[in-house]
Amino acid sequence: MFPLADNAGLRSYRRVRIRPLLMKICPICAERYPDDVARCRAHPDRALLRLGDFDGDPLVGQLLDGRYLLLERLGEGGMGTVYKAWQQRVNRIVAVKTIRGDRATAAMRERFVREAEVTAGLTSPHTITVYDSGELDDGTLYLVMEFLNGRALDDVVEEDGHLDLPRLKRLALQLCDSLAEAHGRDLVHRDIKPANLVVSTRPSGEEILTVLDFGVVKLPDLAANKLTREGMTVGSLSYMSPEQIDGRQVDATSDIYSVGITLYQLASGVLPFTGETALAVMFKHLSEAPPHLTTRLGASPAVAALDAVVQRCLKKRPSERFPSVSALREALEQIPIEARSAAVGLTRPPPRTRQSLRVRVDGDPAQIPGVTVAQVHRRVTETRLASNDDPAAVDERDHGRQRRIRLAAIAIAVVFGLYIVLDGILGG
Repeated sequence: MFPLADNAGLRSYRRVRIRPLLMKICPICAERYPDDVARCRAHPDRALLRLGDFDGDPLVGQLLDGRYLLLERLGEGGMGTVYKAWQQRVNRIVAVKTIRGDRATAAMRERFVREAEVTAGLTSPHTITVYDSGELDDGTLYLVMEFLNGRALDDVVEEDGHLDLPRLKRLALQLCDSLAEAHGRDLVHRDIKPANLVVSTRPSGEEILTVLDFGVVKLPDLAANKLTREGMTVGSLSYMSPEQIDGRQVDATSDIYSVGITLYQLASGVLPFTGETALAVMFKHLSEAPPHLTTRLGASPAVAALDAVVQRCLKKRPSERFPSVSALREALEQIPIEARSAAVGLTRPPPRTRQSLRVRVDGDPAQIPGVTVAQVHRRVTETRLASNDDPAAVDERDHGRQRRIRLAAIAIAVVFGLYIVLDGILGG
């Protein structure tokens, strides 16, 4: 269970081994007690809170910035550590992400601060809520968010298998609602994937999807967008749009491409593009059409409708995808999953097979061991020129055709001119 994602994604976290909970702590004075004690001696009106593996992390059991009692370390990744915490003044459980000052580069600090600023301005019920952020005297940055008692969708697929279409449709519509608000403010998420989508359940039984990790969002203000300037590859490779991979300008249609990859994986349990190396995955994103969902889930009307939506999301050219996430949402609403269609070819697909070639890669592919920046850009250039669907390749062919036409016209004119000259001389 993870409450929020590190900027490299939930998958980048090292799983934390939690020993049996043997201690409790008072939420007021932070006094520790054995596990069999229920109340603090000094504050008998307050129930004690359980501590996690406090020996593994010196911050567990400490009061952060005089307000947040850190109860348990949930995970850590490239952008810091995430804790379950108790906010004393309002008496609620929260999630606190920290990044130590001595570990933070200038770029990491800017990205961390930007995540706080961007996410705090979003109000959709399907976007993670930011409560607070700050910096300690030692340079440690912290971000306080709502605690989500749920599971990331990549964990759901790995542990339970693919999602049935009624459930997938409900969650996909909620994802569109979150992105619609962000896109309405000219914000492009750029890292949509199952690891950044958490599903929690309300007491009524209703499932709620929450979008995490706006740390790599593309801002409309180019002056403030130094970390995501054109030419940089940002996001998670398995879910990147072609324009993200080769460093071209991205817009909302790039998120729509990532949504298409996500829908494909959630519906089938596998990714549409896999390979033994990062470069192989990049090549497929740039040049290959995704396999149809109907080959895995059957050709029922519901699956065919979902497949049509996903295939349009995954067009190589941004102009051929859905023009907006609102248009995508409308198409998803039209998928006929109720009544008989929900039971045809959906709940019992062909047996899942583990993808031995699946590549789990987050962040800049140039940072993958054995892959250099030069290799990435050389392969991107070769792939784009070889692709029949790539605009650059189309332009190159058009220019070549025009050159051949001009040369042919010149040759005809020269021959015709020589004929007239020779005819005049000989005739004279």
